[in-house]
Amino acid sequence: MFDLVQGRELGRKTDSPTTVCVITHAEPDPKKPKQLSERGRSHLQELLHSRLISDVAHVYSGNEKIVLQTAGIIRRFFNAKVSVNECLNDLKSGSKLTTDQWIKIWSDYTFEPSGSESINSLVDRVIGCTIKIVKNHPFEIVVLVTSPIVSAALYHFVTGFELTPQMWLEIGIPSCAIYDFTLTQWGLSMPPDNSFLTDPIFVQDILNPQLVEQLQDPNSNDMLD
Repeated sequence: MFDLVQGRELGRKTDSPTTVCVITHAEPDPKKPKQLSERGRSHLQELLHSRLISDVAHVYSGNEKIVLQTAGIIRRFFNAKVSVNECLNDLKSGSKLTTDQWIKIWSDYTFEPSGSESINSLVDRVIGCTIKIVKNHPFEIVVLVTSPIVSAALYHFVTGFELTPQMWLEIGIPSCAIYDFTLTQWGLSMPPDNSFLTDPIFVQDILNPQLVEQLQDPNSNDMLD
């Protein structure tokens, strides 16, 4: 789904790499969207038993309930320490945005609806937070449990690929991306992927179909001017 590319160079290389595994929360229950569905829990177990990651030293998580549930399962599986960091949270008030507001946000990355934040603000917040976290873990493996849009923002930062609605819509839930970090350089080991799951699903599968259609077709007559 996503291409492998060379990592982003930030300056002098070091010999103290940190492996950063970014895992998105699993599928929410359609009837109780703040809780994981049974399929989501099953997918998460598949991911953890896939041997993509091991020897996790620390799990970091946003504070949304569904993200915390996902992080709790990961923490217990690896018997790892866990910390909650609000700077890893989803787009502020994203769950309360209307279809028109979502379209406007993706049309103008500086647009901030009342009570929310812009795409640019999200990227700045997440990147600054992530760099602070990983600098504390040389030679270790850490897991960041996030929302799909945060995962897309990190992929955008490391690869330099444009952060687009389609990138967000194609993030799997759950999915795993793996990056390498030194004090001055990011590298991509594995882009966000969930192809190893039975019957994998993606952001576009759980959103309002009207929103998905309009975001996938920027020339739609329903798109905001």
